[in-house]
Amino acid sequence: MRTFTIIWFILYVGVWIWTIDKFYTGSMDWWEYLFPVLAMSIAIPDMIKEVLKLIKQKK
Repeated sequence: MRTFTIIWFILYVGVWIWTIDKFYTGSMDWWEYLFPVLAMSIAIPDMIKEVLKLIKQKK
């Protein structure tokens, strides 16, 4: 689970950097750069549930 969290975090930061770069250079419309960030942000609750389940199992 820890490996998944690290990979997800790296991808999340990468998506932010990619979208800011594309927005700054003007090669994307406003809705095109929000979609990847929104998709990654929606995945957060699932990760939080898994982390809380893992913590409860360890206790």
